[in-house]
Amino acid sequence: MTEHERHFSPEVVAAERAAFDRKNEQITATHERLEKIVAPVLNHIAVEAAEAAKNPAHQAFLAEQHGHSHDQPATTAGKERPQAVPPQLAGNPAPQPIDRHELHDDNAPQLKPQGSSLRSDN
Repeated sequence: MTEHERHFSPEVVAAERAAFDRKNEQITATHERLEKIVAPVLNHIAVEAAEAAKNPAHQAFLAEQHGHSHDQPATTAGKERPQAVPPQLAGNPAPQPIDRHELHDDNAPQLKPQGSSLRSDN
């Protein structure tokens, strides 16, 4: 009999239910403990954020930060020092694969020679 075909006798069902209940109690206890720890911290952060929102100096700081957010978008990495950044990475929004043979990397994957297949349709 496989795992999926095992007989679900009342004893097996009761044991599975007891294991489930124990796990559920652990999850509930962990949840309650985290609520006691995390809720006061989140409430404190909310109070600080509300106070900061009323502060004109903080509002000016946020406005200044927002004004600079468009000066240096994440896609301009390497444009100020192009010689230090590989051209395929400079200014691209996502890293591009590097041709390790171009960098003369001895550990670069070996290129498969053309026409090396034993199949006749190559």
